[in-house]
Amino acid sequence: MITHFFNPPRYMRLLEIVASDKTRTDAVEAMTQFGDVKLGKGVIHAKDTPGFIANRIGTYWFQLGLVGAMEHGLTVDEADAIGSRPFGIPKSGFFGTLDLVGLDLMPHVAASMLERLPDDDPYRAIHSEPPVVKMMLEKGWIGRKGPGGFYRLKKENGKRQKESIDLNSGEYAPSQKAKLDSLKASKAGGLRGLVEHDDKGGKFAWYLAAHALPYAASLVPEIADTVVDVDAGMKDGYGWKQGPFELIDAMGADWLAEKLTSDSIPIPPMLALAAEKGGFYRVENGVRQFLTVDGTYQDVPCPDGVLRLSDVKLNTKPVLKNGSASVWNIGDGVLCFEFTSKMNSLDPDIMGLYKKND
Repeated sequence: MITHFFNPPRYMRLLEIVASDKTRTDAVEAMTQFGDVKLGKGVIHAKDTPGFIANRIGTYWFQLGLVGAMEHGLTVDEADAIGSRPFGIPKSGFFGTLDLVGLDLMPHVAASMLERLPDDDPYRAIHSEPPVVKMMLEKGWIGRKGPGGFYRLKKENGKRQKESIDLNSGEYAPSQKAKLDSLKASKAGGLRGLVEHDDKGGKFAWYLAAHALPYAASLVPEIADTVVDVDAGMKDGYGWKQGPFELIDAMGADWLAEKLTSDSIPIPPMLALAAEKGGFYRVENGVRQFLTVDGTYQDVPCPDGVLRLSDVKLNTKPVLKNGSASVWNIGDGVLCFEFTSKMNSLDPDIMGLYKKND
């Protein structure tokens, strides 16, 4: 049995457990229980494949971001703005995250994946080491643990200036906030509004979605038995607000399949099945269910002793609510007071609802 903790374990919630048909079932159950209850981890069950679940998809995602940004003529700042919050991904995006992790790890990760991935895996088709990355590695510009990376802080006259590297010339210049009409479209129309926009940001976003989401769908059941484990892996391991299958449902599985077809992009069986059935997830009798590989729906599993507020919300309405907080009846005479204010900060509305609740 393999236990794969995401680094650093004291901060990262994900724990991937990998077993084989020769692993004792009681041992897997014991380790799952220990990781969940004693360590407070989000435990998922992966198969013994390259990168397991989260890194298999995450490595492909970062390679897409690097290659796609250059192909679509985006700056580092623009690519990070598109490939982050509009997708429900941390604002560090591609290049900010690579700086945090360290560019010096990229060649090692790539070598490992290329050595072990199947010959027809799409990662092989997009993998490359652009000249700017090669130059950065040679100069030791490996990110935050070096003098700089895709971003750097330059001190001048006692002030700090954030700079970004030009992906073509390799020169640094002051960072500029991304100003793309597609970003405005995403605020009104969500991810679908973003990928339908025809500026370079929208085209880059569609490039990401059209490759990464079908890729994830093509890997079930190769890397995991359920879409739930894959979604949980990307949320707990990479900080995504929604996993790839939840993103597909947000866009519409049938819409995505139709758009992929119009662009002559192959549709993996799991995505075709979701398009036919109406999505990867559904709510039936107040219970959230997921689509299985055989085309049926099963209840989304929940560890013993766990109560999810998201599940409570499927079956009831708040007892009290305003713009900054909600009060939920979670049973057994217990109320849950939920903060919904910006940054969960205490404000007059929260205090007002608290007093009303009292």
